[in-house]
Amino acid sequence: MSDKVAGSHYWVAFSSRRSYGFMQTSKDEKKGSPPQIWVAAIDPTKVGTEVDPSFKPIWLTGQDLDGGNHIGQWSVR
Repeated sequence: MSDKVAGSHYWVAFSSRRSYGFMQTSKDEKKGSPPQIWVAAIDPTKVGTEVDPSFKPIWLTGQDLDGGNHIGQWSVR
């Protein structure tokens, strides 16, 4: 199994409250970590098969850990 993105692929942006290592900690234990933007590649040739078409997500750097980013932006290009 390869973990490299090659050829035609799609990118998906999503928000998640998953912690980013030890840097992202919650000020409110009930809410969890503040939302942050992550991206992942999708291999369209594997969609509809029994193989997971997604690659490991990447946390976008430069986000304010307390800023509560939560809106991913996308375009056709």
